[in-house]
Amino acid sequence: MAKVSFTAARVNGHTCPAGKSQAFLWDSKATGLGLRATAAGAKAYIFQGKIHGKTVRVTIGDPRNWGIDDAQEEARRLQRLVDKGIDPRERRAEEQASHAARQAERLRQDTTVKDAWQEYVRYLRTKTASKSKRPRSERYINEHSSYASPGGEPKKRGKGKTLPGKGWLSGPAPAKTGHEVTLKL
Repeated sequence: MAKVSFTAARVNGHTCPAGKSQAFLWDSKATGLGLRATAAGAKAYIFQGKIHGKTVRVTIGDPRNWGIDDAQEEARRLQRLVDKGIDPRERRAEEQASHAARQAERLRQDTTVKDAWQEYVRYLRTKTASKSKRPRSERYINEHSSYASPGGEPKKRGKGKTLPGKGWLSGPAPAKTGHEVTLKL
């Protein structure tokens, strides 16, 4: 595994030879930094190291988006993780899971019960009734929709105005528990 100093010309000129699926060019400055070129012509900076006796390979990014200095710095960061016994792939998966959990919590905080209720009514329109295996009736869906209505509209039959729906739909979703929802219905 010959190592060379990465330059813009070497990075741009590196290609995969015919008959191979991929070819590597290894950097002499940053331990574990390589440039992978595939038969399809795609290139990517990679990091390769050994952790607990097993080879770990992580894609850093496309050379069009990553400068040589940036890729070398990222390879050094990944090498520090490997030196500490931390698998960079697991660290990345943990960060992604943490980010997804933060997004889900933010969505939960921003969602009101009314938003969730409207989503539920849309769901009712797309599914079939469990017993009859037919689409839900318009009357059934309208009855569920009326729980969230503000009221005060003229009645379709008779005189007067409609009554407001259940007032609990205006609060934030996290404030309501399943027990509270059951009691209100």
